[in-house]
Amino acid sequence: MKTIDKVIAERFLERPTSIDLSEYMVLDDNAADLLSTFHKSTGGGGMLDLSGLLEISVKSAKALAKMQNTTLWLNGLNNISDDVAKALSKQKNGGLSLNGLTQLSTQVAGYLSERSAGSLALDGLKQLSVEVAYEMSHYDGNLSLNGLEELLPESARALSYFEWTLFLDGLLEISDQAAHELSQFKGWSLYLNGLTAVSDYTAESLSQIVKEGYISLNGLSNLSAEAAKAFSRSACSLSLDGVTNLSAEAAEALSCSKNQISLLGLHHTS
Repeated sequence: MKTIDKVIAERFLERPTSIDLSEYMVLDDNAADLLSTFHKSTGGGGMLDLSGLLEISVKSAKALAKMQNTTLWLNGLNNISDDVAKALSKQKNGGLSLNGLTQLSTQVAGYLSERSAGSLALDGLKQLSVEVAYEMSHYDGNLSLNGLEELLPESARALSYFEWTLFLDGLLEISDQAAHELSQFKGWSLYLNGLTAVSDYTAESLSQIVKEGYISLNGLSNLSAEAAKAFSRSACSLSLDGVTNLSAEAAEALSCSKNQISLLGLHHTS
């Protein structure tokens, strides 16, 4: 298997565009020590794609966590140990993408939530237990869970305590109960672009989010008058760029909003 050794790492640091490290499946610990200086060679960060790795040692994880202002892609890992998660939690002011993980233990989730700022992508998760959702709610950074196919009300309640930007674009539908729990969302931004329709009750629940943040619902193509009235009362700015047609009543309701509402896809009102 192709291995990132010291020679490959040195060549990469000298000229990052000369080698595609995502094609390598094994990372030598000594090479990881060298790659930990990647942010210095680029003058302050960037993106390091190691998505070809099928596994990573604790020592290598500790080394890579020393990078600052760098987004680290490890999307080839389909599981990580508690010790590796703990090591990666030491990364500061950078992004971490682990989209290859399809399951997450409560312990691993707890360690990952300890990371300092930056972003965390876990788009490989299709389901989210209440326990994992609770651990993730403590993460101080932007969180991507775009692979979720279902959001249980109990998990939604846990995620409502999250205080940053939350991506849930993989959800194609959301229950009224889960939406009700998200009405207490404390984050800055909530992305639900996978939804193609929302009930009036869901619209009312989302409109009750009190923080003056941002909600993106660009997957909606239609909006009832009642949903429009609910959104017009929202404290958040809204993106409804997928809506192509609005009734006169719905259009009038949205026009009364005190916050910004984006309707870039709107063709006409009727």
